[in-house]
Amino acid sequence: MSRFLLLFVFSSFAFSCTKVTDTPAGTYFIKAKFDGELKEFKKLLSAQRGIDNGRIVHLVLAGSQNDGAGYPTLDLEVWDLPGNITAGTYSEISKDVIARYSTDAFKRHNSIGNAAEDLTVTITEITATAIKGTFSGTITNDAGDNILLTEGAFSCLFDY
Repeated sequence: MSRFLLLFVFSSFAFSCTKVTDTPAGTYFIKAKFDGELKEFKKLLSAQRGIDNGRIVHLVLAGSQNDGAGYPTLDLEVWDLPGNITAGTYSEISKDVIARYSTDAFKRHNSIGNAAEDLTVTITEITATAIKGTFSGTITNDAGDNILLTEGAFSCLFDY
């Protein structure tokens, strides 16, 4: 139980503890179309994994459009307890898959609790050092306003 609590606390602070690296333009990124408008998140890029007994049970991918304060941000989370995250498709319905988009500290959209429940993350490649894949789905703010994410893609190096 303490391992899972530690994993939860770690993931809660994952974005604030990201490693900042300079990468060649276009090499590492998180991007998607937000209601048809392409947005790229290449700053403060981070990919972290929670490991339990050698199995990857939690992934956090996060990026920002800006340095400094970091907003707007997009992050994706995949949980597979007590399984092992490998290449494949993970959906909001079958696994714990979460997307969060924040334009500032108070304006947030996420996939949790929206009626669509259509978020999917497909991991096409995962190695000891990097992860690549695609995603799509609907995120919603507290007022019920939806944003449709399409053509989502990521290519990230793990922080450790």
